Amino acid sequence: MATRYDPVIDDALANPELGLDTLKALRERTAAIIAAQANLKSALTKLDREIRRRESQVGERRART
Repeated sequence: MATRYDPVIDDALANPELGLDTLKALRERTAAIIAAQANLKSALTKLDREIRRRESQVGERRART
């Protein structure tokens, strides 16, 4: 899956003049983005779980009436 960051990384890798410090900074930013996406995936899982729980409560209330 391509991201908007792929061209930046590809350009950095293709540029032999780019300094090591710049590559390391790019790596750190990329790692932070990946970590944030992992947290987002976990948050989405929790949100889905809560939605299912609340949907089941609505169904239980309808069954009682």
